[in-house]
Amino acid sequence: MRRRLRSVGLLSSLLILASCSANDFIIVRPELTTYIARITVDGIKADFVGGSPPVPGAGPTVTTPTNTQVITGGSTQVDLLGSGAYQTVAIQVEGVAGYYLVVLPETKTLAQMVITLGGLVPRLDFDFLVAVAGTDGVFGPWSRTSMTAIQVAGGDIQVSVTWDTEADVDLHVIDPAGNEIYFGNRTAGGGELDLDANAACSTSAIFQENIGWASGEAQSGAYIVRVEYWDACGAVETNYVVTVSLRPGVPVIPGTPGASVQTFEGSFVGSGTQGGAGSGRFITNFTF
Repeated sequence: MRRRLRSVGLLSSLLILASCSANDFIIVRPELTTYIARITVDGIKADFVGGSPPVPGAGPTVTTPTNTQVITGGSTQVDLLGSGAYQTVAIQVEGVAGYYLVVLPETKTLAQMVITLGGLVPRLDFDFLVAVAGTDGVFGPWSRTSMTAIQVAGGDIQVSVTWDTEADVDLHVIDPAGNEIYFGNRTAGGGELDLDANAACSTSAIFQENIGWASGEAQSGAYIVRVEYWDACGAVETNYVVTVSLRPGVPVIPGTPGASVQTFEGSFVGSGTQGGAGSGRFITNFTF
């Protein structure tokens, strides 16, 4: 028995009062960014726009998944299939002010959007909507996706991986003291692997893993992130997204993205290596 998927608690409150220096201050954040911290479309980062979202018209339609599930602070990949060529993408959360906007350098009929959730969303179930416009700037109808968020560990540091097949993918993080957190060593140096999925091709309901350090628990120094393709479990190719969110400052502001939120995309092929400690593909290193 290698490991098993653990359940996680659900929490849905939001705080915006923080003290990150000698002076106390109020952090005023657009509510939309507490739901969705970051969006990219084919690697182009979306900008937050205040005010009302674009009005749908006779522009191209876009197809998105009906439902998707992602951990808080983690990322998910969404294919945007247009009925015609589009160059601008707008994303909103239903009932929440403002929207995200991406203008691509060239027209597309298919693009990949990566959505990164906030660390503590106000509601764990919500709908986001996507619309696209051609070079004339005319948007088509909104496409709706129901999002279910699962609350996981975070605080000073959160590292997660999500993938798109039934493969067994493992997340490894090495802390400044040399401790390696992974399925064989779930807690070390204040960090914890609190979500571990699809062990030995067990077909979990969610293909995501998460390692987090609560506020005040992370050591200062250099960290290394690796991802291991333990077993393809019959998949021909597995696409993944790794999300690294750093939240320096004491106390941490729950639910807000840190000073650094990065995503790293890639894919695996082959049968897998079934590696343990010291194994895995290098993804990134960072200093906390």
